Amino acid sequence: MGEAATILVPDREKLNQLVGKTVEFLGIKTVFTPGPSRLVYLQQKNYPSEEILQEKRKIFNAVSLFKREVMGL
Repeated sequence: MGEAATILVPDREKLNQLVGKTVEFLGIKTVFTPGPSRLVYLQQKNYPSEEILQEKRKIFNAVSLFKREVMGL
């Protein structure tokens, strides 16, 4: 999640392709997602509220996917 994801996958383009998908990473089911700091950044830079809402949805969907597919809940 967030900055930790950029350490695991430093290539931003590849990381963007992985966001919101279940993938195998080092033999473990993984879901990559932006972190809460992304929302703070967007708010500080005065991004439009619709864009911030879209980012919130992206994060929520990725966390829901993790819960379903990785945790089996």
